[in-house]
Amino acid sequence: MLASSGRSARALSQSTCLAAEPLAAVMAFDWSKTSVGAFAQWPEALKSAVRSALLSSSPMAVLIGPAGLLISNNAARAILGDSAAALGKPAADIRPDAASFFASVVARYLEGKTTSVRDQPFKSLPDALSTPIQSTAWFNIDVVPIVDANGAPLGGLMLASETTEHIHKTLALSQSEERFRLALEASGMVGVWDLDLRTNINTADPAVDNVFGIDPKLALKGPSLERYIEAIHPDDRGRVERAVQETIDAGQPYRIRYRVIDGDGKQRWVIAAGKLVYDEQGRAARFPGVIVDVTEQMQTAAALNESRFQFETLTEALPQIVWSCDSEGVHDYFSKRWHEYTGLPEAPVHAETWKKLVHPDDQQRVFTCWSAALRTGAPYDIEYRYLHHSGEHRWLRVMALPVRNEQGRITRWFGTSTDIHDARLLASEREKISKELERIATQDPLTGILTRRAFIERTSAYLAKLPRDRAACVLMLDIDHFKHINDTFGHAGGDKVLSIFAKRVGRCLRSSDLFGRLGGEEFAVLLTSCSEKRGAQVAERIRSKLEREPVDLGNGARTALTVSIGITVADDPRWSLEGLLAEADQALYRVKNSGRNACLVWKREEMAL
Repeated sequence: MLASSGRSARALSQSTCLAAEPLAAVMAFDWSKTSVGAFAQWPEALKSAVRSALLSSSPMAVLIGPAGLLISNNAARAILGDSAAALGKPAADIRPDAASFFASVVARYLEGKTTSVRDQPFKSLPDALSTPIQSTAWFNIDVVPIVDANGAPLGGLMLASETTEHIHKTLALSQSEERFRLALEASGMVGVWDLDLRTNINTADPAVDNVFGIDPKLALKGPSLERYIEAIHPDDRGRVERAVQETIDAGQPYRIRYRVIDGDGKQRWVIAAGKLVYDEQGRAARFPGVIVDVTEQMQTAAALNESRFQFETLTEALPQIVWSCDSEGVHDYFSKRWHEYTGLPEAPVHAETWKKLVHPDDQQRVFTCWSAALRTGAPYDIEYRYLHHSGEHRWLRVMALPVRNEQGRITRWFGTSTDIHDARLLASEREKISKELERIATQDPLTGILTRRAFIERTSAYLAKLPRDRAACVLMLDIDHFKHINDTFGHAGGDKVLSIFAKRVGRCLRSSDLFGRLGGEEFAVLLTSCSEKRGAQVAERIRSKLEREPVDLGNGARTALTVSIGITVADDPRWSLEGLLAEADQALYRVKNSGRNACLVWKREEMAL
């Protein structure tokens, strides 16, 4: 059962006017029958996380304890289903298809670790669609540990942002770019095909389906690979199947000549060429390629004309701008997308036109990169801002490859320009959220200083790199008679004392020093590059400053504020932080036993006494 924080549900219930029904449902749920205990006994950190999730317009949820019990908002419906139905149930029970994913999330937050997963797929839940056909949505998932005042893990705060549209656009862009590249490389192209290796469904243009004798009605449904294999001449079928399998297994380029029987029963010779396309996990996802009909040499001219037609049709169908230029970099072709994007009429593009369209801050960088590509023949790949017809400068990713003749000389450049403006804005927003989540995980919410985990991690990292000729001091600080302050002025008064204490101590430290709250009224300080003498001076300055300035709690209430401090010196890289904290704690213990409100440096030679 989660430990009680000693606070009521009053703070959380203040937000019910904004999220009345969800919050009321959470508070009304009989949590006493679960492993997390009654709601009124939950720590404030857990209540705060629940409030944040329910008030958010973004998909958020709270997973509690080792079982990963759920509290989700309605925005998370696509991932976790109806929030009322999921309330108090383990995430793995709600999403058995993603049980391993949630098991990993729970394991990590129980270890105090953050989970950050990009483009995580989730199948739609049965009640989330009006039809029985399932679809897949993708999300970026970030889960931050929720810890109590002592740093013990309570659960995880999950934030999700859907990336389905981005995934679909990326896939469409990848498919279009690959088909376009193959169209440029192929000579006498008849048609383009694209085999989805996950579904074994092949999509192709009518020219390919005609060669293989595929009925147009069947073609619309996406025939399987086996249907195309059936059209291959029996004497060649085994060889083609082996070549396809070798490409899938080994990833080698696919190129083969064989015979097919078309829809009229006539035999035709074709050359097929293709290669694998991999997804972001490095798995073979698609197998696109081209089919070239080489039945008769007399059909060569017709095949070349068909190739040109396919090129023009394909470039106009692509969502990005397609362009080309000569070996000197003079543009001589833009697809219609360019005119639609810029709003400029179809007319020759000159250098002055380019200067007006490229953002002034990007012009020198673009000129340098393009000049280097023209000089060396290296692929051109750059992102810059371009003037949209709306008057806004939008980010483009512009890529180009050279075409060489038989002597290896560059004769032309072919390129594409893709609008990535929305993707860049999304990435920027995601980075801001990630930084905020990191701040929440490392900053104590009451005092604004480091959490226990953050202090230990950063101090350990510093000590591990401490040179042998340098020293540092570790201080343990404990507010004297803090229980009396809490009992006299209540938790609100105690919290105010903790906050003021942290601010006053912080003003005595340098920016390079580390200051963290270990739990309750116990704090620790790392004085970097600090001798024993100076460490004792800093500790005394902190003690005397606190002693001289009582704390004003309002309404005429005041309380004295004193502190006991134990000091130890890290002058040998072999000393661990755990050992140093233990020494400083022993020195602190001696101060407490000697009347408090004092500082004591731990002498290691006294340890045996």
